[in-house]
Amino acid sequence: MNRVAADISIAIMKFMGDFPMKGQTEQDLLATILKLSSDHGLIKDEAYCQVMKQVTTNTSSKQDSCQRGWRLLYILTAFHRCSDVMKPFLLRFLQDACDSPGMPYQGIAKACQENLKRTFQYGGRVQYPNSMEIKAILAGRSSKRQLFLLPGGIERHLKIKTCSVALDVIEELCLEMGLQRLEALDEYAVFLVTHRGQNVRPLNKREYILDIATEAEPVDSNYSLWFRRVVWSLALKLDNELYVTMHYNQVHCCCLS
Repeated sequence: MNRVAADISIAIMKFMGDFPMKGQTEQDLLATILKLSSDHGLIKDEAYCQVMKQVTTNTSSKQDSCQRGWRLLYILTAFHRCSDVMKPFLLRFLQDACDSPGMPYQGIAKACQENLKRTFQYGGRVQYPNSMEIKAILAGRSSKRQLFLLPGGIERHLKIKTCSVALDVIEELCLEMGLQRLEALDEYAVFLVTHRGQNVRPLNKREYILDIATEAEPVDSNYSLWFRRVVWSLALKLDNELYVTMHYNQVHCCCLS
């Protein structure tokens, strides 16, 4: 366990720019940190403690060391739950960073809080971030525009954050259609479609959208995400243009097929 902790420490220092990478990439180092901490139980707490230590009174000669440390913490909170013993201390650390006047990392500390909350709620990301996602996070971008296709070729680009799940997409699109009852959410689903429609898979509402994208891209770079109604127990309504158009298109396509 001591050796694992040391390996994580070295990978963290390399990621922050305080040790030479020696031919490794940020993606390599991040995979090492996430895998080692995932494989060894309470080592997750050790990884959190090491990153927290590195961003506290950071005295590195590297100008962006502390910033990269906070970016690493942002990723870690999206993937790994800490132990119940560690949780109050980690939350207090993040809250203190949010509350400190003039603290340059208040925004990302708040984002870490949200990530951790969702990790405890949905289990955490499982697909290691690809090079594009890592590059975006290191540049301070924590969301991407993702295309979702509604029946009839209707396009909707939604802002997908690091920890957005399929349920978030359903809630946003249902809200746009004027659906606010909780039971209405159960009648809609998001589907992953690959190989020109040959493979269609409904997503569990707890699945992370960026995990799905990371998994699908190597298989089919032209994958798509569809939004469809799958249960028809609630009565139709006619007071929302998007709702009417979507449902007409879905019924029309079913009739043609």
